[in-house]
Formats: sequence, structure tokens, C-alpha cells
Amino acid sequence: MPLFLSAAEYEQCSHDASLVAEKADAFIGQLYNQLETVKAQADAAAITAKQTCSLLEQKYVSLSSEFANIEFQNSQLNSTLEQRSAELAQVQAAKHQIHLKCIGKDGEIERLSTEASELHRSKRQLIELLEQKDLEISEKNAVIQSYLNKIVNLTDSAASREARLNEIESELSRSHGSSTRLSEAIYRYPRSMRSLLEAKLLYCLFFSTTTFIFLQALGTASVVIPNSNCYALDNSSHIYDFSSWIGHPFEYDGKDDSDLVVRFCKDVESRSQTGYVGFGRFSNVNHFVVGSGPVDFVQEFFNGDLINCEHSYDKMGRTAQVNVICGSCLNGQCQGGLGCICNVTYESACRVLVELAIPCEKQGPRVFEGFTVGFHPRSWELVYNGMTQMGYEKPHLEFSFKTEQTRVALYMTAIASLSNLAQKPTIKISPEDGLEVRLSGSGATGSPPTTLSPTMLMVDWRCEKARDSPYGVEITVPVESYEPIQFTLTKICEYRQHEGGDAMEGWAIFGLISCIFIVFSTLFCCGGFVYKTRVQNQRGIDALPGMTILCACLDTVSGGGGHSYSRTEDINRPFVNQASWERPPVTAQGTRRTSERKYGAI
Repeated sequence: MPLFLSAAEYEQCSHDASLVAEKADAFIGQLYNQLETVKAQADAAAITAKQTCSLLEQKYVSLSSEFANIEFQNSQLNSTLEQRSAELAQVQAAKHQIHLKCIGKDGEIERLSTEASELHRSKRQLIELLEQKDLEISEKNAVIQSYLNKIVNLTDSAASREARLNEIESELSRSHGSSTRLSEAIYRYPRSMRSLLEAKLLYCLFFSTTTFIFLQALGTASVVIPNSNCYALDNSSHIYDFSSWIGHPFEYDGKDDSDLVVRFCKDVESRSQTGYVGFGRFSNVNHFVVGSGPVDFVQEFFNGDLINCEHSYDKMGRTAQVNVICGSCLNGQCQGGLGCICNVTYESACRVLVELAIPCEKQGPRVFEGFTVGFHPRSWELVYNGMTQMGYEKPHLEFSFKTEQTRVALYMTAIASLSNLAQKPTIKISPEDGLEVRLSGSGATGSPPTTLSPTMLMVDWRCEKARDSPYGVEITVPVESYEPIQFTLTKICEYRQHEGGDAMEGWAIFGLISCIFIVFSTLFCCGGFVYKTRVQNQRGIDALPGMTILCACLDTVSGGGGHSYSRTEDINRPFVNQASWERPPVTAQGTRRTSERKYGAI
């Protein structure tokens, strides 16, 4: 039985071969159609598979690149993680060290707190000791006051001694006259009485001379000027010198466990267990001025600590003002001691006002304020505000003038309303012999100096005698109702200077030598010119002495160009511009024509 027919169909058409053939053809055609369909499906599946493979390959490539990037990022993240872990370990180690340091600092703070408590206890003990010392000092002050009274009495007696001194001087002169007469009379007596009379005469002379020297020593006195910036001028221009008070501490016990300490002319501090806080320092600029009312003087302290005071005036930090009262406090404190702080007032956290009572120094001389002397109209190297500056109060070798400097110009200024009080200056030379000094200018005539129109004082000096030690020239400007202005100029004289100065003598010698040189040069040129014209038969510029050397130098410098000067003896040579040092024969020079000379630009 065939595969394309069932059993029933085969039985029906088994007798008809054509029908079976038709069915077989139909079956075969269906099989062919199915085969083509399967082939088409297979081709489509193959194409789809190829496209899928290409897509998968592209995705694989992209995924592989992304995977590589991810691996690279992963490696970077791992390295960063290792660095961060190392840094974390370092930070933890540093944290551990800081923790250990904090523990040490805590221990140190505890130790310092215990030391501070011990210091407070010792401070209380010192205060008690100071109170005892104050009592002792008050007793000593009473003794000193008694000594002062004795000194006043002694000064009164010194005045009387001065009067007696004049009498003794006159008596001494009379005694010297009588002694000469007695010495002449002694030789008239016999030898036995002469020795006794000479002994008595010597005793009288010794006693009178000793008395004169002793009384003369009692009559001398000296004035001390301020040697620091811790001084002030009162309303009457008298100076008060507080140099001995510099750094002296004054302490004030506060109510909030903080003490205020004023170190005179130095600084102001607030001290507590937490530490010290500075309320300013006494600067180099003079901030020590006169006060008003019960306050005699005022001190200003600037540039203190800036903590929590960064917005203070001109960012100077904490500041303080100390009002100095001469004597005792207004409330009756500080009786007979070295002074104390009466009251403390905090205007803010950045400024404090302090009232300080001290026994002020003795009133000094009266200063002529506003008067200056300097080497420039707007400078004050010698005298400032009526006071002589350091280096010019006495002779100093460091501030001396050399021998060559024969003139010094000084400029003086003063307040216009007080300028008429300044008088004509005077000079005093030490030693008196060996230096000639003359004053000139408007300042030497006593013209009143002002700030807008300073007067000039010209000091002309000349060394008449050389000496190893310098000369001192003390210039004194008397001032009416004030202490005179005194300053000293130091002059070195290494050699003797002639009248008119060594500079003029040097210029005279130089002029004489120059004249002699010019005369000899002129004679030499004239003689050489005559010799060349008469003997060598040269004419014009050739006859000048040295012209041959000058032409050779010019030819060498110019490099042998065609515009240089050509000599007559070189005209007939192959190289006209070459310089020759040979002298041509006289006959050849005579036969040459003057028209052949060629002159160029030199």
C-alpha cells in the first residue's frame, strides 16, 4: 500500500492506474510545496539568526567595554578606599595623640590651678608683708621729712655762708697782702724767731684756704634733666620727672577674682586664674600729659590684647587711661605710702579707667615749650619742645663735627606768641684756647623765631690748635621767665686751619699750576712751529708739533677711509692714506707744489 493513499482509497482506485498516478502527483506536489515552505522558513530563520548573532556580537562588544570601564573604576575606587583608610588610620592616630595631649593639658591645668591657688595665698601673705613695710616706710618718710627740714635749714645756712664767703674772700686777699708784708718783715728778725713766725704764718694761710674751699663746695649745685620718656609738663610748663617710678607695680583687688595691675609708665594688665589680659602699653610717643581738676596728670596706654576687641578704635585693642593724682585719694586712701590705686572703672570690655594716687616728684625747672633747634627748618635734632636732645647736652664724640666742616647752619623755631621771649644767644668754648667760633645770621642778632619763619644761626669755627680730645661749644639762648636753652656742639680739630680756609689755598695752587702748564704748552707749540717752518720747510697745519701723531691716530681710528687728511710726503706713494713716520728729504719737499696738498674732514 502506497504512503499517499489510505487503505480505503487504494481499494477504490487500485484498478485505475491513472487515478493513482494523479493522486501520487498531487501528493508529490503538496510535498514540494511543503518543502519550499520549509526551505523559506529555514532561510528566514538563518537570516534572523545571523542578525541576532550580529546584534549579540555588538552587545557583547559594548558590554565588554563597559565591563572594562567598570573594572577600571573599581580599581580606582579600591585605591581611593585604601588611601582613605590610610588617612583614616592617620587621623585616628592623631586623634589618639591629641587625646593624650588633652589628658596631659588637663593635668597641667590642674597643676597650674593648684599653683595659682598657692600664688594667691602667697599674694595675701605678701600683701600683709607690704602693709607692714608700708608702716615702716611711713615711719621712714617721717624721718625723711625731718631730714628735708634739716636740708631746708642747711640751704638757708648755705645762703648765709655765701655772704660770709664774700667776706672771707676779701679777708683772704687782705691776709695774702699781710702775709707778704710779714714775710718781708720776718727776715728782719733773728734766726731763732724766724722759724716760729714762719710756722704761725703757714698755719694761718692753711686755715684760711681750707675754709674758703669748704664754703665754695657748699655753694655748688647741679640740675638733672629727664633721661627717659616718663615725664610730664604741668600747666605752668614745669617739668616733673618720674624716671625712678618706671615699672613700679600698683595692684588693685577686684571683686570678681580678677586683679588689675598698673606698672608705671610700662603697661596695664588684668590678672586672674584664667590668665593675663593686657589693657595697653606705654608707647614711645609721649602720652603723659597734664590733667584737669583733681587729676594732675593723665597716662594713656594703647595696643592691648585684641581678643573680643577686634572692632575697637583703629584696631588698637584694649586701652587704658590712668589718672594720676599727686598725694592721696579723694576718699582718703593711701595715706603716707608709695601710692595705690583708688578706683577702677571699666567703660567696656576693651577700655578701663584707673585712678592712681602717688607722691609726685619735686617740681623741676620751667621749660620753654614749642622751641626747637635743628639742622633743617622742619627738624629738631638738637632741641625739641624746649628740651635738649640726647647727644647734645654735653660733648659727645659720636655727635662731633669733622675738621673739614667749617660752618654749621642751625634753624630755630618757637611759638609765635612766645617768640619775643627768646634773646640773643651766647657761646662758651671748652677749652677756651684753640678754637675760634663766630655766630652770624638772624638767630645771632636775637630776632624772634616763629614756626612759619625760622631764624638761622650760622656757626663758623676754625681750628687754631690741633688736639686729641674734641672741643665743646656750649650755646645758650636766654629766655625771659624760663630756663635758658642750652645745647653743646662737639668739634674735632685734627690739624690747624689757616685764615681763609685750606680749600681756597688748594684752589690757588691748582690755578698757579694750570697757568704754568698753559704757558709752557704755548711756548712749546710756538717753538716747534718755528722749527718746522724754518728748518724742515713745512707749511700750514703740517708745521704744528704733534700733527703727525694726531693724523696717524685719526687714520687708525677711521680705518683708512678716503676722507681723512693726507700728508704731502704721502701724495706720490701708492697708498696715500697710510701714515708714515719717515721724514722725506728736504729737496723733495721743496720741489713739491703746494697745490698738491689735499685736506679732508678731521
